[in-house]
Amino acid sequence: MLRYGILTTAPDVVIPILDMTNVRVLAAMYGTRVPVIACEQTDSARISLGEWQSVRKTLYRRARAVVAPQPSIADWLARHGARACAIPNPLVAPPPMRVKRDGQRRRLVTLARLSREKRPELLIRAFAGIAGEFPQWDLEIYGDGPLRRHIARRASELAPGRIHLHGFVNAPYRILDGADLFVSTSWVEGFGNAIWEALACGVPVVAMDAGAPVRSLVRDGVDGLIVRTNSSTALAATLASLMRDDVARQTFAARAPEVVTRFSLEAALAKWDALLDNAVGYPTVTH
Repeated sequence: MLRYGILTTAPDVVIPILDMTNVRVLAAMYGTRVPVIACEQTDSARISLGEWQSVRKTLYRRARAVVAPQPSIADWLARHGARACAIPNPLVAPPPMRVKRDGQRRRLVTLARLSREKRPELLIRAFAGIAGEFPQWDLEIYGDGPLRRHIARRASELAPGRIHLHGFVNAPYRILDGADLFVSTSWVEGFGNAIWEALACGVPVVAMDAGAPVRSLVRDGVDGLIVRTNSSTALAATLASLMRDDVARQTFAARAPEVVTRFSLEAALAKWDALLDNAVGYPTVTH
């Protein structure tokens, strides 16, 4: 059924996104001669598909290309037989951000799915441990997921009135506008869209070390801080160091928007143009 549905559109190329979708589409399109470009959005070296792991490896070898959002992920895929290349996620830069007014409460913001790999409870425990020291700061959590009810309960237990769960939002720049600090507690990332968006808005970032994707986005000591010890205590100490230091936050914030040129939309789209031209047999035109 999937094969039939795709072929009725007479595609020049098929581009599935996410691991199991990639596997299903590659299996469905086997033998059709329609090129398939699979897109990974997480760190394949850290995430296993369980019983589907060997199937993914076999099918990825049949893809015209496998696009990863970060070079280290592409390297891992290539070592396992895929024709892999790295193209950062093409994200659109935000509009001009407003200047925060004096007297407003300070905002520590995170945007993340409320699921195990994002470790929201670790963040809640870290913030609760320092909330008394910083009465002007609130933690705002945007996102939804299977842990939402658990996280809501833990937030009300550990820091009542100081942690606010806002659910899913589809306008991240509106949320990040005026934020004082962004935090990421994920243990695995493919690219880190929310981190990119925060930096692009001029919001300094504190991120748990989730490997090369995070280290390439957050320049430790330049536009944010990376927490290399995997504990809520270490996260709390790092958050506190910036929450109490207005000058450091302002210094990081001034450099953060450089991410827009370091990982630009134009550069990502140019790589996609070249890859698609190659997949369908068109010559690549250079200007």
